[in-house]
Amino acid sequence: MRLSPLFLNPLLFAANIFSAEPNRIDKPEHFQTLVNPKCSYCNVEQGRRADELRDDDRALAWIRGKHDGGAVPFRFFLVPYRVISDSYGVWVYDADAGFVRGFEPSYDFTFHGWRNGVMTIKHKDGTLFSALSGVAFDGPRKGTSLKFLPTIQTDWGYWRKAYPRTVAYEMLDKFRPINLPSEKTSESFATRLPPDERLIPDEPVIGLALGNLAKAYSISVLSNKKIIHDKVGDQEIVVLWYAPTKTAAIYSPRMETNKIPEQLSLQANDQISTAPFADRETYSHWTIEGRAVEGPLAGNALAWLPAVQCKWFAWAAEYPQTEIYSTNSKSAVIAATPMIAKLIDGERLDWEKMEKTEATIVKINSETISVIADSDKKEHSASFMPQTEFYFHGAWGSAKTFGAKQRVYIIARTSAKKEWNTVHALADEISMEAMSMPWILKRNDAAKNTFVFGDKKGRKPERELSRDENTHLRFSSKANAPMVGQPYFYNTRSEGKRNVAMEIFDAASFENERAKLQKQNRDSAAQNGLVATVVETDVATHRISLLIRRADSLFARILKKNDKVRLAGKFLGDAENHFEVVDVRPDYSRTRLRLEIPLASFENFHTGETIRVFAPLPENLSIDTPPDLGRFTARLERIDYFMSTIYCPCGMLGTSCAGHWNTLAACKLHGCGMPNLMTREIGEWIDAGKSDEEILATLIQRNGKIILAQHQQW
Repeated sequence: MRLSPLFLNPLLFAANIFSAEPNRIDKPEHFQTLVNPKCSYCNVEQGRRADELRDDDRALAWIRGKHDGGAVPFRFFLVPYRVISDSYGVWVYDADAGFVRGFEPSYDFTFHGWRNGVMTIKHKDGTLFSALSGVAFDGPRKGTSLKFLPTIQTDWGYWRKAYPRTVAYEMLDKFRPINLPSEKTSESFATRLPPDERLIPDEPVIGLALGNLAKAYSISVLSNKKIIHDKVGDQEIVVLWYAPTKTAAIYSPRMETNKIPEQLSLQANDQISTAPFADRETYSHWTIEGRAVEGPLAGNALAWLPAVQCKWFAWAAEYPQTEIYSTNSKSAVIAATPMIAKLIDGERLDWEKMEKTEATIVKINSETISVIADSDKKEHSASFMPQTEFYFHGAWGSAKTFGAKQRVYIIARTSAKKEWNTVHALADEISMEAMSMPWILKRNDAAKNTFVFGDKKGRKPERELSRDENTHLRFSSKANAPMVGQPYFYNTRSEGKRNVAMEIFDAASFENERAKLQKQNRDSAAQNGLVATVVETDVATHRISLLIRRADSLFARILKKNDKVRLAGKFLGDAENHFEVVDVRPDYSRTRLRLEIPLASFENFHTGETIRVFAPLPENLSIDTPPDLGRFTARLERIDYFMSTIYCPCGMLGTSCAGHWNTLAACKLHGCGMPNLMTREIGEWIDAGKSDEEILATLIQRNGKIILAQHQQW
């Protein structure tokens, strides 16, 4: 927008608004001004007028200052008295232009009339001000501006529940409820300017004027976006919408007082219904009033900007050169990526940047693998990492449990050019079948040494497997022969165009095999330690953070605060050492362990280093119930715990769902609705007083035990 030289000076700009002969009607007797009413508290006045105050009563709320602000119900105060001059502020209500405003405290303002369709107020010194812009257009202080106070439009019910101890005015008998006007005030309508046809005259907007710049945001656009990130001049702003109270507000994306974080990246997040915004820096949760109510920044407030909800004709009259926000502009709109609960710091996966495919192994060793991918029929190579997940026979395995020509499922990290680089996970067919469902034997042709298996739901084509002298049949029946109609688990290898069965388990044999491997994994973890990566070292607090690999995460969750563990690593040598556990919790699909480290030992720890953690482990550990269930007490921590513990129960087919593979926390990256649904439900159960044990039992009863283990829907 190109501005005239006159427009570049704020005071000249204000004067220019009123330079022409205005459409103005002075009628100070039309409304009596209320001066310095007696004060009380919202919860007190709700009790006094419980039969008359409604939850949906519109209210002006001031959102900063003593007692955390206050609220003025329209029907009792602002409809009969369009101006309230008080020690808390000067509150104005223009029913025709659809706005409320707050100015610095004074007993000296009264209602005066209308100008260009906008209400005017008068100071006792004779100066006339616009009630919308706060700019003086006549009188001894012409060209000056009043100081705005942070205000919003809201609902009385929402406000008094969220802020019961904030200020209210005493609901004396003389304050009788008067419904909001349904007809236009003739004097106001008579002074309107010709319409600015960029928008419909009565269309609701929220406008912001900073210096010599002004911008309007249509509420119809904002209500669809929920949050808009934009700039007015050099000022970064965030425009918020709260649907339950039809409230819009604009803030600078920084805190009023604290300087760290210097800037916040706010996004929509309805995990907490009354605080539906969260910042990516700390995942603190913010209300429409710009207050952080949960998370590391709780108690802080965003820097309010003097925005106002009003009708378009009024905003255009005050700021004729205003810009209008457009979804086609370069402004950054952040709404389509809903966030879930605050996730503990740690490794994150961008599921969309990974290749997920069935494949045939060409060659494999302890460091690398080459496969022919089914996705593109090409050969790809990738490296293994300490955190690479190996799934074998439905349990945890290692690279050595796989061989050339074997059919596998692989998840590989890729570069920007889609080139494979590292392996996130490698699973044999039996493990994938255990995550979804076994195959059903349809036919057994002994003469041809072939088996034909089918999907019991009929979603996949039948598969014919050859059998040779190397095929291992593992059956629990004495007949040691497969039975048509029964479920089986198998691994295969590719021999040209044939799929040859490497091994076939019946259901009972498979469960015995998996139990045996789980016991072996436990014994290995006890003897060789839990494999972990150093992800953070903090000399100031004498602490380090370790991310335990997924295969050992369940064992790590047995640990508790103040437990002692021994570490072994490249720089630690063979010396005995015991370090105290400060914190342990699920992180994404793994476990984060925070340890207290003496300052003298810090030089032995390096970010990215792989180390081993030795801790006492129980002989038997049930995988049906998380060992740390009920450990956390704070509401948000409990939600985080479940989101990093349970898997998505949705009906999405195939292997593309991150929440089926990596717990619901993984869906944070993908805009899926299920994390929001689950966090909302879990939050409601917590608010209703349910324990974590009761919440888990409810989830299992409703969704089955699949929520506690990786699974694939077919």
